[in-house]
Amino acid sequence: MKRFVLEVAAFLALQAAIAAGVEWTYRREIGGRHFLAALEDKERRLQTVRPPRVLLVGGSSLAFGVNSQELAQAFGVPVLNLAVHAGLGLDLILRQAERGLVPGDRVLLSPEYRLLDQGSPFDSSTVWQAILIAPSTARDVGAHALPQLLDDGLVLPRHRLLALWEFWRRGRPQSLYWRYGFDERGDFIGHLEQTSLQAGGKHARVPPPEELADAVARLSRFAARARSLGVEVVILPAPFPADDEPSRRDAVARIWRTISQETGMRVIPVWSPDRSLFYDTEYHLTREGRQAHTEQILRALEQPAAGVDASGP
Repeated sequence: MKRFVLEVAAFLALQAAIAAGVEWTYRREIGGRHFLAALEDKERRLQTVRPPRVLLVGGSSLAFGVNSQELAQAFGVPVLNLAVHAGLGLDLILRQAERGLVPGDRVLLSPEYRLLDQGSPFDSSTVWQAILIAPSTARDVGAHALPQLLDDGLVLPRHRLLALWEFWRRGRPQSLYWRYGFDERGDFIGHLEQTSLQAGGKHARVPPPEELADAVARLSRFAARARSLGVEVVILPAPFPADDEPSRRDAVARIWRTISQETGMRVIPVWSPDRSLFYDTEYHLTREGRQAHTEQILRALEQPAAGVDASGP
């Protein structure tokens, strides 16, 4: 029995050493440059920039979608773009913002449509990656997410090994999606000199209003927390390509109308730009697209609060 226990302990120690070696190599060669490593930079700014300030909260649609410098000039206060990746899930994204909220803040919230689906979906690989690359993310993982993360725990070592294999074969990936593509305000600008690829895809899923209960409940808690601090929250619907089918645009309008009615948060009009203003997906805007989106946001915020307009400007 004693020998068996020693052999098991030796085996586990060997596995731990291999895993530590893989992780150390990954962090040295790739991890510090990873897109999700920007979470650490944004967390640092959230803790060091004092109010009054405007917090931009959402996924990569918002990271790619605005010119924070222009917003800061218009508002007269610092703008912190906290958005990184929708795969983190709505709960984690909102927890980070809630933790940093203080009186004097203002929040512009832009959840992608996939974040509104029932069951509070998130991508396990993205969350695991974020936890290891940007450890401060761990404090924002809710208890409800732990079963799925534990079930999918093996996905991360597989991705690590594949990434290292590609690195040894070809060197660092030639991609725009790196930590250093973000500017000092948190906007992703690494693609601004690139030509639009005019992504042909549609939004993967636009949930019907009857499936919004989980998202509405979470957004309502966020709204209540903000109101308790005297913080205004305005929802900026993610831009929706103008050439997507009319029935989907109508569904999008119903989504935001429902959320506004149920949470009490103001929702500005949905903006439906031409496909040429999207870069590589139906969420990421080009330089021209983000400029037009920024101007649309500022115009909408100047108007008195009103109902959701499906057509947009």
